[in-house]
Amino acid sequence: MTLLKTALLLLLLKSLQSFSPWAIPRCRIGLKPNPDITATGQSILFSTPIKATTANSIPEAIQPLQQRGVNILGVEANEVIGFQCAFWSLLESSISNPSASEVAVVFEQLPSSAVEALANDFKSLQGQKRLMDHLPEFGRVKLSATPLTCPVGAVLLITSEKENPLTTPPPPPSPTIPESQCVSSLKSFVSRIVVRGACPYTDSTSIAATSIPGVTPGPVGYRYSSESNAAGVMKVFWENCLELYSTPESSLSTILLSLPSVAPWEDGPTGHSRFASIVEVVSRYLCFFKADSTFGLVHFHPRYDRDKIHPTDKPSYGNLPPQDWINPMIKHLGGDEVLEEEERALANYQRRAPYTMINILRASQLDAATGGKSIVKMKVGEDEVEASGINTYVRNARKMRDIGETELARALKVEIAGEGGEQQQEQQQQQQQQQQQQQQTTEESAEQWTRYYSEEHSRHYLHNEKTGETRWE
Repeated sequence: MTLLKTALLLLLLKSLQSFSPWAIPRCRIGLKPNPDITATGQSILFSTPIKATTANSIPEAIQPLQQRGVNILGVEANEVIGFQCAFWSLLESSISNPSASEVAVVFEQLPSSAVEALANDFKSLQGQKRLMDHLPEFGRVKLSATPLTCPVGAVLLITSEKENPLTTPPPPPSPTIPESQCVSSLKSFVSRIVVRGACPYTDSTSIAATSIPGVTPGPVGYRYSSESNAAGVMKVFWENCLELYSTPESSLSTILLSLPSVAPWEDGPTGHSRFASIVEVVSRYLCFFKADSTFGLVHFHPRYDRDKIHPTDKPSYGNLPPQDWINPMIKHLGGDEVLEEEERALANYQRRAPYTMINILRASQLDAATGGKSIVKMKVGEDEVEASGINTYVRNARKMRDIGETELARALKVEIAGEGGEQQQEQQQQQQQQQQQQQQTTEESAEQWTRYYSEEHSRHYLHNEKTGETRWE
């Protein structure tokens, strides 16, 4: 877990306003340990001479920033996961600070085009009102990237404005839901929906990737975070990607990341819009750097509604297919059944977990499970579209319809209330039945006691005709 703590260490950089340009304070975030790092406790921050390939260009790029007293950090990330962990950790730190701030990050081992692409796409995201209406915290920061003069590397400047309570509402407070209760409710949901039919490759709440040829089953990792800030969610998400990537699948098959502070049930429809916006950003940056070839995503929310997730008529990464595609899927499979709108809407319940949750999967397992046969071309209206996993989606839509909304809504309500869901209710019912049986046995036994007098001992005693037990009064 040491690697996962790395990104958090960036928050320690509070007073780096003057230093030699030949020794930038750095944090190495990567997938393999490096002997050059000197670890002390949880800290792996260190200062080393700049490499010869960049020594002549870094001072020129950062000198103006030094003169302004900007905090500067060198991050030796050389792949997508480390890059994203570092970026979102620093962005979350900037957004969480209500004061104006500037921090410059020197990415010495990444192509400058990758850093510039991230900065440009984030600017594009900030221009999308549909998203920014529900992600106001992103409005406080500005990004600018400056390439180094050497073949690789760039300086990313993160500037945040002073928080204005009138224009930037604070993120929702963290819930009082303890991790144990959250995980218990999610396990109930997994047992009720996923294990009992929604996923043909999982037959327990603790082991995943069963029945997949060539894949070793492994534990399900239940992870919890109280983050509600969108940048904080991104940071935690990439930390979990790092954990999954760097852990053998026999030790960790998949991760269920619960985020109960993100748009809880009580937030209503507005909360669902924020959830949809946050997971869209999660999927956006996973695919932006092609990490979707390594990870797959499945998004969950207690009010999950596919008709309110953008785009409503096309695939959305990590989400169910459009509801209007269900009947064409049935037809493509040779069926003549037509599900009514209300019946199709029940398919949302397969993604209605008690709390916001992201399932991070290994793409290799998905490929092994479905292969190329999963993607088909089918007709939707006058258009021909590509769809995958249609057998699973059709089966699940029918299953949700057969269960019915009354039972689906009841079970979800129990899980949201933190009553442990079906599993705990069954255990409680069993305990109550055992207690009732014990009480009944005691009462029946009490009726069998007969009082006698012993002349030899000059005292009364009781004898139970049913059990044969005898005792003095």
